[in-house]
Amino acid sequence: MDVGLETSSRLSDRIERPSAASAGLPEGRIKMHRQFLEAVLARLQSLDRQLASLGSRDDAGFAERCGDALRNVRVPRDFELGEFLATAAMCALPDQGPSRTLSDHCTKLHDGSTINAYLFLWAESFTNIHDHAAPGAFMVLSGASMQSRFGFQPASPIVGVGQDFYGDLAHIGSELLLQHDVQVVHRGASVTHSLFHLAGTTVTLVVFGKHGRTQTHGFYAPGVCIDETTAGEDEVAWLAEHLRRVKRLSLEAACGLLGYLAQSLTEPKLIRVLIDALTRGIFDGGESEELVRALQSHCDPKVVQMVRSQQAERAFTRLRLRARNASELLAIAIMLRKLPRASWQPMVERGRAALELGSGTAGSWYTLTLQGLADAGIFDAGLSRPGYELLGHVIDSGSVQSACRAFLSAHPEITDPAVVASVERLSEVLTRHPVIGPNISAG
Repeated sequence: MDVGLETSSRLSDRIERPSAASAGLPEGRIKMHRQFLEAVLARLQSLDRQLASLGSRDDAGFAERCGDALRNVRVPRDFELGEFLATAAMCALPDQGPSRTLSDHCTKLHDGSTINAYLFLWAESFTNIHDHAAPGAFMVLSGASMQSRFGFQPASPIVGVGQDFYGDLAHIGSELLLQHDVQVVHRGASVTHSLFHLAGTTVTLVVFGKHGRTQTHGFYAPGVCIDETTAGEDEVAWLAEHLRRVKRLSLEAACGLLGYLAQSLTEPKLIRVLIDALTRGIFDGGESEELVRALQSHCDPKVVQMVRSQQAERAFTRLRLRARNASELLAIAIMLRKLPRASWQPMVERGRAALELGSGTAGSWYTLTLQGLADAGIFDAGLSRPGYELLGHVIDSGSVQSACRAFLSAHPEITDPAVVASVERLSEVLTRHPVIGPNISAG
């Protein structure tokens, strides 16, 4: 469905016309990016009118119309992200008041009667697993992302305020999103996903409905679902920051405070404080085990498992910031979601040209990434290069014995029984590793 560009001329009053001299950019480049922005705003305004006239509150139809509108946005061939963002800042856009988003930076493009539209800029972060409070759609305007989809089956409510649950969180699948790709988003758990961004800067054009807001949730492995609309966030943030500052002064005092919080807070609030504390790096580093032990005697085991799982994801976050190119970012994303070859091989083939991936094998990406994991302190930095390759086989096959066979088959020159034995010992060590172990079998 093409909502049309016939209204673009009516937006002339919304667009301030900076001179090329004042902008410090070539006049032709400003004009091109301004015209593109005008076309996007026209399309959003037309969509807004169409949805208002229909009066439909059907989430599926609403979201599909948003998706259709974005599919008809065409980025100019000579589009340049920096110049586009600079031009957007020179334009008369809606009030850019405070907004709570997962992105590193957010620009509101449209504030209408039925929809809001934003540019989300992603430079350093990737999203947690979440669902959405309103229907809509988003399009990759620039860059690339790996989207992973999940299912959550509630098992038991977490007693307290809000709708928090323990349950089973399962990875359903992943796909690569490149420029112009559109994802329709339905309200609630039908689209529960996370995004890992594979470019130095990825920008998404996001449209969401303004009506019928419901609760939105964050999901944390191995199976904790948190109602993220519950009030009291200021107190949660204060407690997490207070804990961080206490830890800087005294680890023993921080452990004591954490034990007190575990006993005195409701379980939902404690989980929120822990999640906030994890994002502040309180559980990073070699001292983190003492903090985890301070929780163990006072918490549901699933809360402790959640902390350990998020510690592992934090390690991938640190590694992401050290990645040098798209292939390393993709390899990190593959390992983060522990994707089997059948899932990631199509992404590699589709993204090779767009991400400027080399012609090397995926195994070499594993090797690069595993070296990075060692640099980040996740694995023993003294592990030999064959060791990293073996670990790649373990991750790929999910089986220690299969990995050993694949590794030794790939290296027929290894005949020394002592070397073969060392390979087998290394694979046994991996089964006990806190990140890799839970995801592989000994068979």
